[in-house]
Amino acid sequence: MATQYHHGVRVIEQTGGIRPIRTVQTGVIGIVATADDADAAAFPLNVPVLIAGTYASLAGAGTTGTLLATLTAIFDQIAPMIIVVRVAEDALPANEEANVVGGVDGSGNYTGMQALLNSQAKFGFKPRILGAPGLDSQAVA
Repeated sequence: MATQYHHGVRVIEQTGGIRPIRTVQTGVIGIVATADDADAAAFPLNVPVLIAGTYASLAGAGTTGTLLATLTAIFDQIAPMIIVVRVAEDALPANEEANVVGGVDGSGNYTGMQALLNSQAKFGFKPRILGAPGLDSQAVA
């Protein structure tokens, strides 16, 4: 008999920050974004990063690309848990699209959107709302 299956809605309570945050597990957002000037320690390329819904987490997001604008737009509405995967920008749209879609690199690591698959193992959360604002195309969808 499976012991890990949970019937119903799971709520995660974040008590840090200005106000406590209650996040329903189905409300976890996964985004793929670009930001060439982002802090590589805070937002490494092709690695999922958990952000717990505070403006303080924007430090290191850089100013270029889609990362800062996307996080700011989300935080202007609500303070959810967000799992971010930063991908490299490219001047050629086809290359940038390939970076967003991702795959498996030579070392066996997931890249791009595929890196969100590591979220459950790394954080215990699986994003249910996915987006790549400003980077969407038919292949990305």
